[in-house]
Amino acid sequence: APLVSPLRIQYKDYAAWQQAQLSGEFLQAHKSYWLEQFSGELPVLSLPADHPRPALKTYNGSIVYGSLESGQLEELGNYCQSQGATLFMGLLGLLNVLFYRYTGQEDMVIGSPIAGREQVELEDQIGFYVNTLALRTRFHGTGSYSELLKEVRELTLSAYDHQVYPFDELVEALQLQRDMSRNPLFDVMMVLQNTDVYTLHKDPAVLKVRSYQQRATSIGSKFDLQFTFFESGDGLDLQLEYNTDLYERATMDRMLGHFQSLVSAVLAAPDMRLSDLEYLSGAERNQ
Repeated sequence: APLVSPLRIQYKDYAAWQQAQLSGEFLQAHKSYWLEQFSGELPVLSLPADHPRPALKTYNGSIVYGSLESGQLEELGNYCQSQGATLFMGLLGLLNVLFYRYTGQEDMVIGSPIAGREQVELEDQIGFYVNTLALRTRFHGTGSYSELLKEVRELTLSAYDHQVYPFDELVEALQLQRDMSRNPLFDVMMVLQNTDVYTLHKDPAVLKVRSYQQRATSIGSKFDLQFTFFESGDGLDLQLEYNTDLYERATMDRMLGHFQSLVSAVLAAPDMRLSDLEYLSGAERNQ
Protein backbone atom coordinates (compact mmCIF):
# COMPACT_ATOMS: atom_id res chain seq x y z
CA ALA A 1 0.00 0.00 0.00
CA PRO A 2 1.29 3.50 -0.75
CA LEU A 3 2.66 5.38 2.22
CA VAL A 4 0.89 8.63 3.08
CA SER A 5 2.76 11.19 5.12
CA PRO A 6 0.87 12.51 8.15
CA LEU A 7 -0.56 16.02 7.69
CA ARG A 8 1.59 18.65 9.34
CA ILE A 9 -1.48 20.50 10.63
CA GLN A 10 -5.11 19.52 11.12
CA TYR A 11 -8.34 21.47 10.66
CA LYS A 12 -8.54 21.98 14.43
CA ASP A 13 -5.17 23.79 14.26
CA TYR A 14 -6.50 26.17 11.62
CA ALA A 15 -9.68 26.78 13.65
CA ALA A 16 -7.65 27.61 16.76
CA TRP A 17 -5.40 29.95 14.74
CA GLN A 18 -8.40 31.72 13.18
CA GLN A 19 -10.06 32.28 16.55
CA ALA A 20 -6.82 33.67 17.96
CA GLN A 21 -6.50 36.06 15.01
CA LEU A 22 -10.01 37.50 15.42
CA SER A 23 -8.88 39.59 18.37
CA GLY A 24 -5.45 40.40 16.96
CA GLU A 25 -4.10 43.01 14.55
CA PHE A 26 -3.94 40.56 11.64
CA LEU A 27 -7.68 40.55 11.04
CA GLN A 28 -8.37 44.13 12.11
CA ALA A 29 -7.35 45.55 8.72
CA HIS A 30 -9.60 43.04 6.99
CA LYS A 31 -12.43 43.87 9.38
CA SER A 32 -12.00 47.59 8.67
CA TYR A 33 -12.23 46.96 4.93
CA TRP A 34 -15.53 45.09 5.21
CA LEU A 35 -17.03 47.58 7.66
CA GLU A 36 -16.20 50.34 5.18
CA GLN A 37 -17.80 48.35 2.36
CA PHE A 38 -21.02 48.15 4.35
CA SER A 39 -21.07 51.61 5.85
CA GLY A 40 -24.10 53.83 5.43
CA GLU A 41 -27.56 52.62 4.53
CA LEU A 42 -27.42 49.02 3.38
CA PRO A 43 -29.24 48.12 0.16
CA VAL A 44 -32.04 45.56 0.07
CA LEU A 45 -32.68 44.10 -3.36
CA SER A 46 -36.37 44.73 -4.11
CA LEU A 47 -37.01 42.14 -6.78
CA PRO A 48 -40.71 41.81 -7.64
CA ALA A 49 -42.09 38.49 -6.37
CA ASP A 50 -45.13 36.42 -7.28
CA HIS A 51 -46.20 35.99 -3.65
CA PRO A 52 -45.91 38.10 -0.48
CA ARG A 53 -42.74 37.44 1.46
CA PRO A 54 -43.46 35.27 4.54
CA ALA A 55 -42.76 36.98 7.87
CA LEU A 56 -40.35 34.17 8.73
CA LYS A 57 -37.86 33.08 6.06
CA THR A 58 -38.66 29.73 4.46
CA TYR A 59 -36.42 27.30 2.62
CA ASN A 60 -38.81 25.66 0.17
CA GLY A 61 -37.33 25.60 -3.29
CA SER A 62 -37.05 24.25 -6.80
CA ILE A 63 -34.68 24.52 -9.78
CA VAL A 64 -34.87 25.63 -13.40
CA TYR A 65 -32.11 25.15 -15.98
CA GLY A 66 -30.64 27.20 -18.79
CA SER A 67 -27.40 27.51 -20.75
CA LEU A 68 -25.17 29.66 -22.91
CA GLU A 69 -23.84 28.05 -26.10
CA SER A 70 -20.12 27.43 -26.42
CA GLY A 71 -19.70 30.24 -28.98
CA GLN A 72 -21.39 32.74 -26.70
CA LEU A 73 -19.37 31.55 -23.71
CA GLU A 74 -16.15 31.89 -25.69
CA GLU A 75 -17.12 35.40 -26.81
CA LEU A 76 -17.95 36.44 -23.25
CA GLY A 77 -14.73 34.92 -21.92
CA ASN A 78 -12.66 36.67 -24.59
CA TYR A 79 -14.31 40.01 -23.86
CA CYS A 80 -13.70 39.67 -20.12
CA GLN A 81 -10.08 38.72 -20.76
CA SER A 82 -9.61 41.77 -23.00
CA GLN A 83 -10.76 43.92 -20.07
CA GLY A 84 -8.42 42.23 -17.60
CA ALA A 85 -11.36 40.48 -15.94
CA THR A 86 -12.32 36.86 -15.31
CA LEU A 87 -15.44 35.02 -16.40
CA PHE A 88 -16.68 35.17 -12.80
CA MET A 89 -16.42 38.96 -12.85
CA GLY A 90 -18.23 39.12 -16.18
CA LEU A 91 -21.11 36.97 -14.94
CA LEU A 92 -21.37 38.93 -11.69
CA GLY A 93 -21.59 42.14 -13.72
CA LEU A 94 -24.34 40.65 -15.87
CA LEU A 95 -26.39 39.72 -12.81
CA ASN A 96 -26.00 43.26 -11.52
CA VAL A 97 -27.32 44.57 -14.84
CA LEU A 98 -30.25 42.15 -14.83
CA PHE A 99 -31.31 43.14 -11.33
CA TYR A 100 -30.82 46.82 -12.14
CA ARG A 101 -33.19 46.47 -15.09
CA TYR A 102 -35.74 44.74 -12.84
CA THR A 103 -35.52 47.17 -9.92
CA GLY A 104 -33.77 50.38 -10.99
CA GLN A 105 -31.41 49.93 -8.03
CA GLU A 106 -27.79 50.98 -8.50
CA ASP A 107 -26.44 49.60 -5.23
CA MET A 108 -26.79 45.88 -4.55
CA VAL A 109 -25.14 42.97 -2.78
CA ILE A 110 -24.65 39.49 -4.21
CA GLY A 111 -23.02 36.72 -2.20
CA SER A 112 -20.48 34.23 -3.47
CA PRO A 113 -18.49 31.41 -1.82
CA ILE A 114 -14.70 31.33 -1.89
CA ALA A 115 -12.46 28.33 -1.21
CA GLY A 116 -10.65 29.96 1.74
CA ARG A 117 -7.34 28.19 1.13
CA GLU A 118 -5.03 31.16 0.64
CA GLN A 119 -2.17 29.66 2.62
CA VAL A 120 -0.04 26.99 0.93
CA GLU A 121 -0.30 24.87 4.08
CA LEU A 122 -4.05 24.46 3.52
CA GLU A 123 -3.91 23.09 -0.03
CA ASP A 124 -3.81 19.42 1.03
CA GLN A 125 -6.03 19.80 4.07
CA ILE A 126 -9.31 18.03 4.70
CA GLY A 127 -11.94 20.35 6.09
CA PHE A 128 -14.49 23.04 5.31
CA TYR A 129 -12.54 26.25 4.76
CA VAL A 130 -15.12 27.94 2.52
CA ASN A 131 -15.99 31.54 3.36
CA THR A 132 -18.73 33.75 1.90
CA LEU A 133 -17.96 37.07 0.22
CA ALA A 134 -20.70 39.71 0.22
CA LEU A 135 -19.94 41.67 -2.95
CA ARG A 136 -21.51 45.14 -2.90
CA THR A 137 -21.53 46.81 -6.31
CA ARG A 138 -22.38 50.49 -6.77
CA PHE A 139 -22.80 51.88 -10.29
CA HIS A 140 -24.95 54.13 -12.49
CA GLY A 141 -27.52 52.98 -15.04
CA THR A 142 -26.30 55.76 -17.34
CA GLY A 143 -22.96 53.98 -17.53
CA SER A 144 -22.06 51.03 -19.75
CA TYR A 145 -21.35 47.38 -19.10
CA SER A 146 -17.67 47.95 -19.88
CA GLU A 147 -17.56 50.60 -17.13
CA LEU A 148 -19.46 48.36 -14.73
CA LEU A 149 -17.08 45.49 -15.42
CA LYS A 150 -14.16 47.69 -14.31
CA GLU A 151 -15.99 48.40 -11.05
CA VAL A 152 -16.76 44.71 -10.53
CA ARG A 153 -13.15 43.80 -11.27
CA GLU A 154 -11.77 46.18 -8.65
CA LEU A 155 -14.42 45.18 -6.14
CA THR A 156 -13.76 41.47 -6.60
CA LEU A 157 -9.97 41.76 -6.42
CA SER A 158 -10.14 43.82 -3.22
CA ALA A 159 -12.62 41.34 -1.72
CA TYR A 160 -10.19 38.51 -2.54
CA ASP A 161 -7.44 40.42 -0.70
CA HIS A 162 -9.64 40.53 2.40
CA GLN A 163 -11.31 37.12 2.07
CA VAL A 164 -9.87 35.79 5.32
CA TYR A 165 -12.37 37.74 7.46
CA PRO A 166 -15.25 35.35 8.28
CA PHE A 167 -18.68 36.31 6.96
CA ASP A 168 -20.43 35.46 10.23
CA GLU A 169 -18.05 37.78 12.07
CA LEU A 170 -18.93 40.56 9.62
CA VAL A 171 -22.64 40.08 10.23
CA GLU A 172 -22.06 40.26 13.97
CA ALA A 173 -19.77 43.30 13.72
CA LEU A 174 -22.33 45.24 11.66
CA GLN A 175 -24.91 44.79 14.45
CA LEU A 176 -27.67 44.47 11.88
CA GLN A 177 -31.32 44.94 12.71
CA ARG A 178 -32.23 41.44 11.63
CA ASP A 179 -35.15 40.89 9.28
CA MET A 180 -36.33 37.34 9.97
CA SER A 181 -37.83 37.11 6.48
CA ARG A 182 -34.43 37.47 4.78
CA ASN A 183 -30.82 36.38 4.88
CA PRO A 184 -28.39 38.90 6.38
CA LEU A 185 -26.81 41.29 3.81
CA PHE A 186 -27.95 39.55 0.60
CA ASP A 187 -30.74 37.42 -0.84
CA VAL A 188 -28.98 36.28 -4.04
CA MET A 189 -26.01 33.91 -4.26
CA MET A 190 -23.83 33.34 -7.33
CA VAL A 191 -21.56 30.33 -7.82
CA LEU A 192 -19.22 29.51 -10.73
CA GLN A 193 -18.09 25.88 -10.91
CA ASN A 194 -15.23 25.62 -13.37
CA THR A 195 -13.85 22.24 -12.27
CA ASP A 196 -13.61 20.19 -15.44
CA VAL A 197 -15.67 17.02 -14.95
CA TYR A 198 -16.76 16.77 -18.57
CA THR A 199 -13.56 15.52 -20.23
CA LEU A 200 -13.21 12.06 -18.71
CA HIS A 201 -12.76 10.58 -22.16
CA LYS A 202 -11.59 12.22 -25.39
CA ASP A 203 -14.01 10.27 -27.56
CA PRO A 204 -17.62 11.45 -26.94
CA ALA A 205 -18.89 8.35 -28.76
CA VAL A 206 -17.45 6.24 -25.96
CA LEU A 207 -18.46 8.33 -22.96
CA LYS A 208 -20.45 11.53 -22.69
CA VAL A 209 -20.78 13.29 -19.34
CA ARG A 210 -23.13 16.15 -18.51
CA SER A 211 -24.47 17.74 -15.35
CA TYR A 212 -27.38 16.01 -13.67
CA GLN A 213 -30.61 18.01 -13.85
CA GLN A 214 -32.51 17.29 -10.68
CA ARG A 215 -36.18 16.55 -11.31
CA ALA A 216 -37.40 16.89 -7.73
CA THR A 217 -40.18 19.42 -7.37
CA SER A 218 -39.36 20.19 -3.75
CA ILE A 219 -35.85 20.90 -2.49
CA GLY A 220 -34.25 23.18 0.06
CA SER A 221 -33.41 26.73 -1.04
CA LYS A 222 -31.06 28.67 1.25
CA PHE A 223 -31.56 31.96 -0.61
CA ASP A 224 -34.27 33.73 -2.56
CA LEU A 225 -32.22 32.99 -5.69
CA GLN A 226 -29.00 31.09 -6.34
CA PHE A 227 -27.38 31.20 -9.77
CA THR A 228 -24.91 28.35 -10.24
CA PHE A 229 -22.88 28.31 -13.46
CA PHE A 230 -21.07 25.19 -14.72
CA GLU A 231 -18.46 25.43 -17.48
CA SER A 232 -18.69 22.48 -19.88
CA GLY A 233 -17.43 21.51 -23.28
CA ASP A 234 -20.77 22.56 -24.75
CA GLY A 235 -20.86 26.02 -23.17
CA LEU A 236 -22.08 27.28 -19.83
CA ASP A 237 -24.85 25.47 -17.96
CA LEU A 238 -26.93 27.54 -15.58
CA GLN A 239 -28.89 26.20 -12.64
CA LEU A 240 -31.26 28.67 -10.97
CA GLU A 241 -32.45 27.60 -7.54
CA TYR A 242 -35.33 29.66 -6.19
CA ASN A 243 -37.61 29.96 -3.18
CA THR A 244 -41.02 28.61 -4.21
CA ASP A 245 -42.82 30.62 -1.53
CA LEU A 246 -41.78 33.76 -3.44
CA TYR A 247 -41.58 32.80 -7.11
CA GLU A 248 -43.44 30.69 -9.65
CA ARG A 249 -41.58 28.49 -12.10
CA ALA A 250 -42.82 30.52 -15.09
CA THR A 251 -41.24 33.65 -13.59
CA MET A 252 -37.92 31.88 -13.18
CA ASP A 253 -38.04 30.57 -16.76
CA ARG A 254 -38.57 34.16 -17.94
CA MET A 255 -35.67 35.33 -15.77
CA LEU A 256 -33.37 32.80 -17.42
CA GLY A 257 -34.54 34.01 -20.83
CA HIS A 258 -33.91 37.62 -19.82
CA PHE A 259 -30.40 36.73 -18.64
CA GLN A 260 -29.59 34.98 -21.92
CA SER A 261 -30.94 37.93 -23.92
CA LEU A 262 -28.91 40.34 -21.79
CA VAL A 263 -25.71 38.43 -22.51
CA SER A 264 -26.35 38.83 -26.25
CA ALA A 265 -27.14 42.53 -25.85
CA VAL A 266 -24.01 43.21 -23.81
CA LEU A 267 -21.73 41.34 -26.21
CA ALA A 268 -23.25 43.23 -29.16
CA ALA A 269 -22.84 46.64 -27.50
CA PRO A 270 -20.70 46.63 -24.33
CA ASP A 271 -20.49 50.44 -24.39
CA MET A 272 -24.25 51.03 -24.56
CA ARG A 273 -25.95 52.59 -21.54
CA LEU A 274 -27.19 49.92 -19.15
CA SER A 275 -30.63 51.52 -19.16
CA ASP A 276 -30.87 51.03 -22.93
CA LEU A 277 -29.85 47.37 -23.13
CA GLU A 278 -32.65 45.16 -24.47
CA TYR A 279 -33.48 42.00 -22.56
CA LEU A 280 -37.17 41.37 -23.27
CA SER A 281 -38.32 38.94 -25.93
CA GLY A 282 -40.24 40.23 -28.94
CA ALA A 283 -43.51 38.89 -27.55
CA GLU A 284 -42.88 40.60 -24.20
CA ARG A 285 -42.11 43.89 -25.92
CA ASN A 286 -45.36 43.67 -27.88
CA GLN A 287 -47.28 42.88 -24.73
